[in-house]
Amino acid sequence: MQRALPRGARAIALATPVCLGAFYVTQQARQSDEGPLPYRYAPLLLGSTSLLPCQAARAFESDERAMHRHLHLVSKKPLTLGRDCIPFAIYSYYIKEPTLQVERPYTPLAILSRSDACSLDMLIKRYADGELSRYLHRLRPNAPVYVRGPEVTWQLPSHAKMPDEIVMMVGGTCVAASHQLLSNVLDTRDPATSPRLTVWYAASSLDALQAVPDMVRYLKQYPEHVQLRLWVERMPRHSQQADLCTATGIPVGARVRRLDTATWLGRLWSRRPVHELVVDGVAVPVHSGRISLEDIQTRLAHSEVWRRLVLVCGPDGFVHALAGPKARDLLSQGPLGGMLRASGYTEAEVFKM
Repeated sequence: MQRALPRGARAIALATPVCLGAFYVTQQARQSDEGPLPYRYAPLLLGSTSLLPCQAARAFESDERAMHRHLHLVSKKPLTLGRDCIPFAIYSYYIKEPTLQVERPYTPLAILSRSDACSLDMLIKRYADGELSRYLHRLRPNAPVYVRGPEVTWQLPSHAKMPDEIVMMVGGTCVAASHQLLSNVLDTRDPATSPRLTVWYAASSLDALQAVPDMVRYLKQYPEHVQLRLWVERMPRHSQQADLCTATGIPVGARVRRLDTATWLGRLWSRRPVHELVVDGVAVPVHSGRISLEDIQTRLAHSEVWRRLVLVCGPDGFVHALAGPKARDLLSQGPLGGMLRASGYTEAEVFKM
């Protein structure tokens, strides 16, 4: 027979779980109040959300399903970077799925120039095999979202000489990185002292384009410092009037029109049709198909005089084709390859995100 515990020992045994539970609750509440850090998760509330493209912006490819979602996350206290603000940098936050303990980095649309220091805006694409993206698409307003960060995804080294041009080649939802760089630089410093910022944005269709109206705003405000080109695999057969969405889901009027590219050389060989997407009175070149070696060699020809830094961000196939795969650890850059290497660029001039 087991001996009965003394009365004092029984009291301690009963009180211990209660004390541990109270300590855990206190710690969670304290972390929630202090906010996220690079090494610690804290819950932010999902303030609002919207699907992209919205119904008003479904005229280009009306048979496609909305696969993107804008998340507006709200903190109790201002979110700080925890270090000196670096305009020539791109920051990300990690979000986790609490039941599976799966985490993934996401790039906020803005960091240094947020109108509200207590909020973050994320653009999330839903993947059929993505546990975290499907989880984030199921969340409803006021749900907690566990976040840690920020962490620097890329930054211009302090010892590096300022390039003449920073080129962002982005595909899919990675357009958030290019939008953040535009806002970090142009909203916080004099554009006259900054390099030219060029964005090459590739998507599967016009409906899949995200944040284009937001970037057109910078193009319209700083036409000599910002360039934007689009590549779309499936173009509409005819010119159309439709809407695009801002990154936060607000419809913006847009029109696609085909340019007359007929020349006397057209009888010898055909050229890819070139279109323009007119947004807020600004015409943005749209190329049918994917970014090609010819595009890079004709529009971004390598030069020893004009210094370029090329940032490549997108799905694995996109990065592989343009700059070669990353190293096996998926963190190191690995050797440069793809079209950029074939065009004469060096590892010091290209960064894979």
